Amino acid sequence: MPRKVEVTVDRQGRLTVNFIGFRGTECEEEAAALRRALRAIGLIAGPVEVVYKSEEELLQETREPEIEPERVRREVGSA
Repeated sequence: MPRKVEVTVDRQGRLTVNFIGFRGTECEEEAAALRRALRAIGLIAGPVEVVYKSEEELLQETREPEIEPERVRREVGSA
């Protein structure tokens, strides 16, 4: 699954950042890069609360999508 970063800003200006598809400390490295990028344009954002995902959530995000067997058969058969 491709990695992505979802950023939501609420009406009070609070940021919620969801790092999807990252494993281990990759999300922390990406968060630091995001803070640097925001700082470069004059925005200061620091973590107030960090919520780590469970192992199950991480597995769901990083698991490769399963290919449907019927579709594979059709693709192989048409070659």
